[in-house]
Amino acid sequence: MKKLFLFGSVACLALVFIASAMARDARLDYLVNQGIVTEEDVAAAEMEGPNPWMAAGAYDVMISGIVQTTLTYAEDADPDMAFALHRARIQVDGSLGDMWGFVLQTEFACDVQLLNVGITANVGDGTLSVGQFKNPLVLENLTSAATLATINRSEIANEVDIRDIGLFLDYPFMEGKVGVQAAVTNGAGLNTAENNDEKDYTIRVWGKPFQGSENMADGLMIAGAYNMGDQQELDEEAADLGDFERTRMVGTVCWMWNEIMVQGEYVKIEQDVAAGGSTETDGWYILGSYDLPMESMVVTPVVKWEQLDNTTGGEWITLGVRLSFVGTHDVKLEANYVIEDLDVGEDVDELILQLTASF
Repeated sequence: MKKLFLFGSVACLALVFIASAMARDARLDYLVNQGIVTEEDVAAAEMEGPNPWMAAGAYDVMISGIVQTTLTYAEDADPDMAFALHRARIQVDGSLGDMWGFVLQTEFACDVQLLNVGITANVGDGTLSVGQFKNPLVLENLTSAATLATINRSEIANEVDIRDIGLFLDYPFMEGKVGVQAAVTNGAGLNTAENNDEKDYTIRVWGKPFQGSENMADGLMIAGAYNMGDQQELDEEAADLGDFERTRMVGTVCWMWNEIMVQGEYVKIEQDVAAGGSTETDGWYILGSYDLPMESMVVTPVVKWEQLDNTTGGEWITLGVRLSFVGTHDVKLEANYVIEDLDVGEDVDELILQLTASF
């Protein structure tokens, strides 16, 4: 119900402002009806320039999207080869004057669902948003699907809800050298209504201590994030066993210099349970990439090493290459070979090909 109301509110705002942009000012109709000006006068005035509201930047709308298709081959899987529609997304961003804006992003691959959707206000150098947005926790989850270093996010990143519904603050300081991201959310996850009286509280602080130094340290970014809140626990028959505390901690280091990028994160999750005690999940990944510019494309080799420690954890190594075609505006072809070493179950190595087109 909440997501339906949120979607309806944003959609109505968008329609009202788009319709206003397309409609003629009612005062012009009054002048024409009174015989003060003619239709020819109005047409001539419109030919001289754009709608003054649009010219002043009172509101604007931009549409973007991404389509990603994959082919996966795994000799020990059944089926051993499969095509898939990984992502098919359309996003509408709008500005409503200098202060307000909105975003509406929808996923059409497999199941249709809302992703980022809400209203944003510019507050000083930062933004304050209400709706469904990405949790400010894991950098790999905050990274757009169009610019991920590997086809799939890390296993430990997948243990953290990417999106939630609530209030979000993003505020940079010191000319972008330091920033704070904070959120008060339901804690229930994507497109899920609140299921208890408690809220999740998240804070993430990042810094670029050497930004502007014009040396190798210029592209260094470090961040730390912490999240806490109570989560509902259900038994096998979906009966409510109560609400129990969950905490999540994330440490991030990212370094970019010229064509080189190195990134790593550590995530720790603790969840109290009804039976007493708690469960713990922790993991990490580290990846590196290097851009090799060529005449018609940029070739980017990628290596990622990751580990997940829980009841069904394991270790993965991803060897990849990405071809970014020059002059085609965000068309990419990627190949990832994933070597799997599971703690429980049979290992299945995969070769994944992905074609991306974004606009």
